[in-house]
Amino acid sequence: MTDEINTETLLSPKEAANFLNISIQRLRYLRLHGRVKGIRAGYNETVYRLEDLRKADKKKRPRGRKRNDKT
Repeated sequence: MTDEINTETLLSPKEAANFLNISIQRLRYLRLHGRVKGIRAGYNETVYRLEDLRKADKKKRPRGRKRNDKT
Protein backbone atom coordinates (compact mmCIF):
# COMPACT_ATOMS: atom_id res chain seq x y z
CA MET A 1 0.00 0.00 0.00
CA THR A 2 1.38 3.37 -1.00
CA ASP A 3 0.45 6.64 0.59
CA GLU A 4 -0.19 9.39 -1.91
CA ILE A 5 0.48 12.93 -0.81
CA ASN A 6 -1.92 15.50 -2.18
CA THR A 7 0.25 18.38 -3.32
CA GLU A 8 -2.36 20.96 -4.27
CA THR A 9 -0.98 24.37 -4.97
CA LEU A 10 -2.77 26.94 -2.82
CA LEU A 11 -2.42 30.62 -3.60
CA SER A 12 -3.12 33.71 -1.54
CA PRO A 13 -5.52 36.30 -2.98
CA LYS A 14 -2.59 38.44 -4.13
CA GLU A 15 -0.89 35.49 -5.84
CA ALA A 16 -4.17 34.37 -7.42
CA ALA A 17 -4.90 37.86 -8.77
CA ASN A 18 -1.40 38.03 -10.23
CA PHE A 19 -1.87 34.60 -11.81
CA LEU A 20 -5.13 35.71 -13.48
CA ASN A 21 -3.70 39.15 -14.31
CA ILE A 22 -6.57 40.95 -12.53
CA SER A 23 -6.88 43.08 -9.40
CA ILE A 24 -7.58 41.63 -5.96
CA GLN A 25 -10.92 43.49 -5.93
CA ARG A 26 -11.91 41.86 -9.25
CA LEU A 27 -10.92 38.45 -7.86
CA ARG A 28 -13.14 39.04 -4.82
CA TYR A 29 -16.02 40.09 -7.08
CA LEU A 30 -15.63 36.93 -9.19
CA ARG A 31 -15.58 34.76 -6.06
CA LEU A 32 -18.67 36.41 -4.59
CA HIS A 33 -20.53 35.86 -7.88
CA GLY A 34 -19.50 32.21 -8.14
CA ARG A 35 -17.17 32.52 -11.11
CA VAL A 36 -14.02 31.61 -9.15
CA LYS A 37 -13.96 29.03 -6.38
CA GLY A 38 -12.21 30.03 -3.17
CA ILE A 39 -11.50 27.96 -0.07
CA ARG A 40 -11.97 29.45 3.38
CA ALA A 41 -8.85 28.97 5.46
CA GLY A 42 -9.65 30.16 8.92
CA TYR A 43 -11.91 32.98 9.98
CA ASN A 44 -10.90 35.76 7.62
CA GLU A 45 -8.71 34.18 4.95
CA THR A 46 -9.49 32.75 1.53
CA VAL A 47 -7.07 30.71 -0.55
CA TYR A 48 -7.39 29.56 -4.15
CA ARG A 49 -6.40 26.27 -5.76
CA LEU A 50 -4.36 26.60 -8.93
CA GLU A 51 -6.57 24.15 -10.83
CA ASP A 52 -9.70 26.17 -9.89
CA LEU A 53 -8.05 29.36 -11.16
CA ARG A 54 -7.33 27.70 -14.49
CA LYS A 55 -11.08 26.99 -14.83
CA ALA A 56 -12.11 30.51 -13.77
CA ASP A 57 -14.51 32.57 -15.88
CA LYS A 58 -12.96 36.02 -15.71
CA LYS A 59 -14.75 37.56 -18.71
CA LYS A 60 -16.52 40.84 -18.21
CA ARG A 61 -20.17 40.80 -19.10
CA PRO A 62 -22.21 43.73 -20.39
CA ARG A 63 -23.96 45.70 -17.68
CA GLY A 64 -27.61 46.61 -17.56
CA ARG A 65 -30.62 45.08 -19.20
CA LYS A 66 -30.58 43.40 -22.59
CA ARG A 67 -31.86 45.60 -25.37
CA ASN A 68 -35.15 44.72 -26.93
CA ASP A 69 -34.71 45.52 -30.63
CA LYS A 70 -38.28 44.59 -31.57
CA THR A 71 -39.93 47.57 -33.26
